[in-house]
Amino acid sequence: METLLPVGLIIAGVVLGAFVFSRVGHWLVGINAVVKRGRNADCKVSVGALLTAVLLASGPWVLLAVTILGFNTIDQVWAQWLFAGAAAAILGFGVLTIYLARKAASKGKHAA
Repeated sequence: METLLPVGLIIAGVVLGAFVFSRVGHWLVGINAVVKRGRNADCKVSVGALLTAVLLASGPWVLLAVTILGFNTIDQVWAQWLFAGAAAAILGFGVLTIYLARKAASKGKHAA
C-alpha cells in the first residue's frame, strides 16, 4: 500500500506534464504562425496580433498556474512525486518532439 500512492502521483504528474506540454506547444505554434504570416506578406508583424497570440492563448497561463502551484506546494511529500512525473513527461515529450521534427526535416530534404 505504501507504493501505491507514489505510483499514482507519478501517473497523475505524467498526465499533468502532458497537458502542460501540449498547451505550451500550441502556444508556441500560434506565435510562430503569426510571425510567419507577417513574413510571408512582406509586411511587419502586427503588434496587436502578436500580443493576442501571446496573451490570450492558454499556454502561458497554464504554465504560470502550474509553476505557482509548484512553488507553493513543493515542500509537501506528495508534490515531489507529482512534479517528478510532470518533469519526466515534459522531458520525454520534448525529446520525442525534437526527434520527430528532425526525422521529418531529413525526409523533406531527401524527397526534393
